[in-house]
Amino acid sequence: MQRIIVAPAHEASPGAVRRLQKDYAKLQQDPVDGIIALPNDANILEWHYCMRGSPDTVYEGGYYWGQIIFKPDFPWSPPSIYMTTPNGRFDVNVRLCLSISDYHPESWNPGWTVASILVGLLSFMNENSHAAGVVSTTPETKKQLAKDSKKFNLTDAKFCKFFPSLVAEWNSSKTAAPTIVTNHIKRTLPTNSSSNNPVIPEKRQRVAAATNNNMNSLGKKQEDVIVLD
Repeated sequence: MQRIIVAPAHEASPGAVRRLQKDYAKLQQDPVDGIIALPNDANILEWHYCMRGSPDTVYEGGYYWGQIIFKPDFPWSPPSIYMTTPNGRFDVNVRLCLSISDYHPESWNPGWTVASILVGLLSFMNENSHAAGVVSTTPETKKQLAKDSKKFNLTDAKFCKFFPSLVAEWNSSKTAAPTIVTNHIKRTLPTNSSSNNPVIPEKRQRVAAATNNNMNSLGKKQEDVIVLD
């Protein structure tokens, strides 16, 4: 297990802050089905995600929490990617080796967004290819870890802080699908994946708070930046 290191908020460049703010806004407008992702209020370089296991795989029924740690000069440098929930595919809290992570800066494309990173991670999880951070377990082990994932997540205070609506649903019902709440609008995650039932990030003000914290740390420095579409 590695220590997850996040650069201080004040080190984030204005370009990184604006780009991550833009990516979060896009995630709200066009959510990635089955995945919630949001920044830490105190530091926009630290993001947390929770992804639902893909249907018809050994991960079905599981909910996998992890972190994406961005560099202060994002999008010019790739992020570090971690998974915290035991899953049988990746080692926990270890930097994962993907073409979209800082393990392979030579293959990084600054045009890749947070959404594309999440989609790439989920796709790689469903593969059987080997890489740094990948572990070898049986299908039965992966299925059992999927069943145990909610219980594991609920024991972690940080998970409960970032995903309170999931916590509330899981504690209130063992069978009901989790409900994501955003601006008093409730959307329910179906037990089966469907593009007609997207996951909605639960706090729109998070990115504003994280942005304010980062920009205040910068002394409200203003400069021209390039924001990629």
